[in-house]
Amino acid sequence: MDTPLDCQLVRLDRAPTLRGAPSREEPWLWYLRRRFLRAGFLLLAPLRRLVAPAAPQAALPALPAADVEAGDRVRVRPRAEIEATLDAGGALCGCFFAPQMFAWCGREVTVAARVHRFFDERRWRMLRARNMVLLEGVLCDGRPFGDIEGCDRRCYYFWRTEWLERAAARRPGA
Repeated sequence: MDTPLDCQLVRLDRAPTLRGAPSREEPWLWYLRRRFLRAGFLLLAPLRRLVAPAAPQAALPALPAADVEAGDRVRVRPRAEIEATLDAGGALCGCFFAPQMFAWCGREVTVAARVHRFFDERRWRMLRARNMVLLEGVLCDGRPFGDIEGCDRRCYYFWRTEWLERAAARRPGA
């Protein structure tokens, strides 16, 4: 796992599966740099597999995305089950599991919203997401960052549905 100084926004820049044409807001030099880095990543992929073979990820049953709605009660799976799904970089399908998120393992929480799209501030564009939700009250407190004051953004963590299990029936009236 990486150092605890990473947050999901910082780690998003390292996700190799994100791609797309430049938007009007993205400068062309950024687009060309991104394409050049992507080509280098693809050319070096066979060499990386020879050096460090990827550990197989354990398959946990995901909550069906159509069944997860705002207001549903879910339980975060135990730490050992979540760690079994993470790759060497601490991510599942490009979604980084921050070390601070382990504090929520075993707890019951309410789903705040499903994530279909989100804005990537590093690339300045919208990205699509599958099997991701936000949980009520589960926010990054910004304390793990190196400066004195920390971060004040209070970002929601992205949670993969593979890391969750249904805790109870849907809220009344849903």
